[in-house]
Amino acid sequence: FDILGGLEVLDEAVSNALDAAEVGIDIIILNAGQYFCAPALDTNVDEALSDLMQVNFASPVQLAHKLMLRDRWKERKHGHIVTISSLMGRGAAPLNAVYSASKHALRGYFHSLAAEEKSWLRVDVILPGAVNTGLWNASWSSKNEVGDDKAGQLQADDRSKMPVERCVQLIISSMIGPSYMFFESWISRNPGLLWVYLASYEPCTFHVLTNIIAPLRLSMWKKGEDALYLPTMLQHLLKSFLEYIMGRSESVLPS
Repeated sequence: FDILGGLEVLDEAVSNALDAAEVGIDIIILNAGQYFCAPALDTNVDEALSDLMQVNFASPVQLAHKLMLRDRWKERKHGHIVTISSLMGRGAAPLNAVYSASKHALRGYFHSLAAEEKSWLRVDVILPGAVNTGLWNASWSSKNEVGDDKAGQLQADDRSKMPVERCVQLIISSMIGPSYMFFESWISRNPGLLWVYLASYEPCTFHVLTNIIAPLRLSMWKKGEDALYLPTMLQHLLKSFLEYIMGRSESVLPS
């Protein structure tokens, strides 16, 4: 079903699921999501907020809420929600401002819900990094967007992506593990894991690195290049540094 279809569509989806299950539903996996990569001030924020917050945050919350009420999870004292957020839901993500905000919201809501209903509800929040899915081909874009062709075509280098099968194995492993260990699972290749560790445990270091990475990502985005593969980013940093040393640039980082 179309998760942007509105409340009636979500109601119908819950009804169809309950009819198919017959004896009730024990687990819901909220995996809907849409990516977006573009500078924040080049974004048609009115359209982007409406669409991306609905797909990545509001509709999953509404769907889970409707299911829990209709299937009487609280009365049954049983339920398990697995929601797919993103590593970008853990820290600032230059070029992904609206996407990152939507994933922060999703993570915040479900952790709060889990704390309120911890006596009976299990919530697992999964934070994957780049995974080799069709997400990149279905990135959000607007016809009014500045650089719309770039926003729709920019692909992360396959070398930075985790295979789908491996990501699924790790998600299932977290689902069957003890909840006190797997209430939040970070699933990524490096440097994604290093990124989320710094965002969580070394926020000052993370802030400094983010301000170094941001101009590099912007420069690469303008050229239509991948900005998630670390060796490519380091090549751009070295090139920028050499141009500064030779007097061709007034800044160590791209402007």
